Amino acid sequence: MVAKTAQTNTRRVRAHIDRSMLIKHTDGFGDFVDAMREVVWNAVDGHAQRIEIRFERANAGKTIHIHTSDDGEGVTDEGMEAIASMDYSPSAADASKRGRKGNGSKGFIHHAKYLRVLTRRSAESVLWSIQYTADELITFWEEGGADWNHQPVLVGCAIKTTGTITSWLDVGQGPIANSKHERTAQRLVDELGQSLPLAVTRLVTVI
Repeated sequence: MVAKTAQTNTRRVRAHIDRSMLIKHTDGFGDFVDAMREVVWNAVDGHAQRIEIRFERANAGKTIHIHTSDDGEGVTDEGMEAIASMDYSPSAADASKRGRKGNGSKGFIHHAKYLRVLTRRSAESVLWSIQYTADELITFWEEGGADWNHQPVLVGCAIKTTGTITSWLDVGQGPIANSKHERTAQRLVDELGQSLPLAVTRLVTVI
């Protein structure tokens, strides 16, 4: 006896997300200082006691990367999902935390080509990482997930115990980044503290 194959009247298609929605949900981070302030608040939400913002020049000075390092607890499992999501944050139910929507980490799209996050968590001997562009983030949503990679912690790791390094790579580049927008260490020194509580400002060093 040959079993008949059930036939359906359905067709599976990819559900696309337009880039304009990503831009709309992050339009409050179009200013450099506003966007960097959200990176700092993410570190504070992770219980950081030290936050360092470092400007790195590469490619004979033609390329700028900005690395924000902290000594917080590292990115939780829920936080890993939030970094790859829009309008989702594990902090939403915690009134003591600033990151309530989960969209601040995506503010990089207005200022750089890539976001890279490295994190090390307590009691783990691995370094977790994810890196993406705005278009790659949209692909994550279309495909229903994103991959964090991990590798053993090596001698000389920049994160000594626990913490996170959030990097904006190729600053001033990317499809919607205005290359003429002022993104300098001096501007951060001059303006960042004006929009942060003094207790937070004291945790931040810009170099």
